Amino acid sequence: MKWLKCKEIGEECGMFTPEECIRNISFHSTQLFYWPEIDKELSELKEDCAKHGIDYDKAFDTVVVASFDPAQGKNVGWRPNCPNDPAEIEKCKQLVRDEGYEPRLVDKLGE
Repeated sequence: MKWLKCKEIGEECGMFTPEECIRNISFHSTQLFYWPEIDKELSELKEDCAKHGIDYDKAFDTVVVASFDPAQGKNVGWRPNCPNDPAEIEKCKQLVRDEGYEPRLVDKLGE
């Protein structure tokens, strides 16, 4: 899969960042690709992302995803996938802060 196709599908699904688009393809790869070709397709996507200056691996560094509400133009909630260990939660919060999400939302993570 090529990056531009990944982006197109992501945008059609309401994704707003490269990381969301990449995760979307990865999470749904079993429905998008012929099973024996999944690894090949995801490897091609990773290579094409690099050619476009997009860090494929960053999509999987952030273990918490903010829910963006286009009507409000801001992040309004969380779909958490974070461990319960306080140190790991803090690490997750920092990864999300680094991605530029609102501190108010990050601080609510783990409550």
